[in-house]
Amino acid sequence: MRLLAVLGFLLASILPAAAFDTAEELVAALYAPYMGGAESADIRALRSDELNLLYDAEAARVAEGEDASLDFDPFVNGQDFQVTDLVTELTPDSNEFAATINVSFKNFDQPVSLQLQAFNFDSSGWKLEDITSSMPGAEYRLTDLLSPKIIIGDDVFADPSEVVEALYDAYSPERAAEWRRWDAEQLYSTELKALFLKDQEEAGGEIGRIDFDPWINGQDYDVKDVVVGDPVIAGDRATVPVEFKNFDQPQKATLTLVKEGARWMVDDIENVDTEYAFRLRAILEAPMP
Repeated sequence: MRLLAVLGFLLASILPAAAFDTAEELVAALYAPYMGGAESADIRALRSDELNLLYDAEAARVAEGEDASLDFDPFVNGQDFQVTDLVTELTPDSNEFAATINVSFKNFDQPVSLQLQAFNFDSSGWKLEDITSSMPGAEYRLTDLLSPKIIIGDDVFADPSEVVEALYDAYSPERAAEWRRWDAEQLYSTELKALFLKDQEEAGGEIGRIDFDPWINGQDYDVKDVVVGDPVIAGDRATVPVEFKNFDQPQKATLTLVKEGARWMVDDIENVDTEYAFRLRAILEAPMP
């Protein structure tokens, strides 16, 4: 495949890493190999540390036998290339720290439009953070493609305590590099999903009723010493206690689960923290502040 040849070329033609002063210079370097075979700097040096971590994790999954989640070249939205008529333009909301660059060109005479997100990392200059395509039938976000969602096995949903353990497993240090792959909604009840969606829609892109992570009672986390208790089951409802430390602060909560078919699904959490006790559904069901 020519894609593999391109990637090999990018990695092989290493020059001393340049610190790009502008986002436009970064984009020019990224597309140099597609425009007549010009030499490029090390591709890793052009990507942010986080994006490189995602590529490394993808390579590790493939080495372990998983299928590649990225089977085309995201820079040209295809597996082969013949790029002409490259045009780049900064969006109006770009600034000295973050920029979105509209990139348009023809690939084999077919129009392609992409958006590149870049950040200015001071001493190391501008680095690529993401690529987005909104083209009909070819929509993608590079970071999403490199972060395939972790699917929880059906057997977990047979036990309320195992559902809660799966929820808090996402906060373990071992999962730190996989946070993009985690989709907690697969554990939510139908009603809880609807409440989160309603809150998002009413917020209109702003912060809604929830400005923290209710599962760990904070905006950031360093979770350890998680202990999930035995469930108390009453018909199609169950409660499960959980204790943990977040930044060494003890937390106690009780999760409510409901049975939907054969699956136990998370429906609510009540945190009994003495400084900020709350019940999630009470917040989501209240009027928008």
